[in-house]
Amino acid sequence: MTRTRRKYLIEGKETIEPQILDEVAKALKVPVEAIKNFDEEKANNFSIHFTITVHLIINVELTRLIKWLSCMKD
Repeated sequence: MTRTRRKYLIEGKETIEPQILDEVAKALKVPVEAIKNFDEEKANNFSIHFTITVHLIINVELTRLIKWLSCMKD
């Protein structure tokens, strides 16, 4: 059975057998509980907040660099 086929079979199930859940957790290198408690909305919110934070940090650092370079010119 191909990986894609197996993936579709798992996605179509209402519940996943413990053995399959263990295999998936091992493949993803996460605890089984992380899969059981997964919340897509929370994961998306984390991703959005992380991205915004990274952009803010980059903006601050670039602003500092630009100021420093302008001081070096003068």
